[in-house]
Amino acid sequence: MARLAQKRREREENSKVRGESIRKRNKKSKEEKERLAEFQEVKLKERLMKIQKKKSAINQVSNPHQRPWENFDLEFAKREQLRKGMSLAEQIRFAKNRRAGTTA
Repeated sequence: MARLAQKRREREENSKVRGESIRKRNKKSKEEKERLAEFQEVKLKERLMKIQKKKSAINQVSNPHQRPWENFDLEFAKREQLRKGMSLAEQIRFAKNRRAGTTA
């Protein structure tokens, strides 16, 4: 029992010494903190500029007034209107002709 108590005391003392030394190592001066903050700001600005460049390149390639999914919605609506105006037999004929046209 005495040995266990002694080992526990030694561990507590060692942890106290280590804890103080760790605290001392982690303290940074104001200058270091400011430099780190400036570096992080610069890095963030660089990342934002990269994103902005990518967005501008994408916008130049695609039409900004009509996005691809809007275009798809318009095509889908047109197809639905055609189907509503046609009879079932006409729809089947149209589908067969279209399928034959893609395979040929």
